[in-house]
Amino acid sequence: MMGQSNFLRNHLRLIGVVVSILILWNGVCDYIYAYSPALSGLEYFSPAAWDVIRTAGHHPHWMIMMAQTAGWLYPIYALSYYLWWIGMRPAGFWLATVPCVILAYALLMIGGIQHAGFAFLSVLAQAKALVGSTDNLFYETANRLIVDHFFMGDLTAELVFI
Repeated sequence: MMGQSNFLRNHLRLIGVVVSILILWNGVCDYIYAYSPALSGLEYFSPAAWDVIRTAGHHPHWMIMMAQTAGWLYPIYALSYYLWWIGMRPAGFWLATVPCVILAYALLMIGGIQHAGFAFLSVLAQAKALVGSTDNLFYETANRLIVDHFFMGDLTAELVFI
């Protein structure tokens, strides 16, 4: 029994350390997507911040591809709810398992869609810069359609979080 307890404790500790390190990487990826030296404070809650996100701050393509990896790591981040479930399981199925599964779903949906999707939001701006397109109507229409799909993908996760 003691050996099994140490085994579980060591694995829980490992999960906690790995998830913490990966969440730090997530912060680096957020920084790549959304940081702008032109914005500060409350300006990040303005339409100007949306332009930074939509263009990924005009970073090079390789950097945006690297930042997209945060979205791929969300299944691992969801393991943090396993730690919650371990502590909550004495409360029973409805008070422990169901909330942890719902939160893990929301984390996977909004995290994966947001972070992997941010790279796709910036594709039009990258293509426009590379090709030198002057057709703003096409660019704005295509961008609006991408954002509509992005919003619908997030909607279920946002409702779950609420």
